Amino acid sequence: MPLDPGDWAYHLVLTIDNTKIGSALTDFPVPIKLSGSCGLSSFDATHIFDELGANSKKIAVTDDAYNECYVEIEKWDEVAEEAYLHVKVGTIASGADTTLYLFYDSTNADNDDFVGILQSVPAMAVWDDDFAAVWHLVGDPSTAANIKDSTGVNDAIASNLENDDEVDGLFGGALDFDDEWLRFATMLLFS
Repeated sequence: MPLDPGDWAYHLVLTIDNTKIGSALTDFPVPIKLSGSCGLSSFDATHIFDELGANSKKIAVTDDAYNECYVEIEKWDEVAEEAYLHVKVGTIASGADTTLYLFYDSTNADNDDFVGILQSVPAMAVWDDDFAAVWHLVGDPSTAANIKDSTGVNDAIASNLENDDEVDGLFGGALDFDDEWLRFATMLLFS
């Protein structure tokens, strides 16, 4: 059943530019950054944090027919007013722009069915079986016993990582590897 837009006080319209899409995509994870300067137009999305504060699960992302999409919250920093989300979009067209809606409302209940943090059921639903592993590499690596895999299957064990090895990536967090490494409990084979 589609989401009722009338149940939400606020929304943003998010547009995926079809000229950036070579061919249609199905069940594709789309990264979304929310900040004071986000998207191609450097839009100021800080009003989301003014409304929600730390209540990161009081959101919903839908397609243009208001069907909810699964969302993984990689990072939600209400103080810096910055968030990194990964959204599983059912269909992204190549011949026309794809429209998504991000609904938010501090008075709504947490959207635990479709929005989650790393390795929660809704967050893992963003990544299908075509992903052997997804590591966002966020958090203090010196205190993390392992680096969590978003698919919930292939966590990595960090060796020699220190807190200054955490750096900014192209999207979200990253780690600076020089004399550090990650070990895996399972062997990953890529074809």
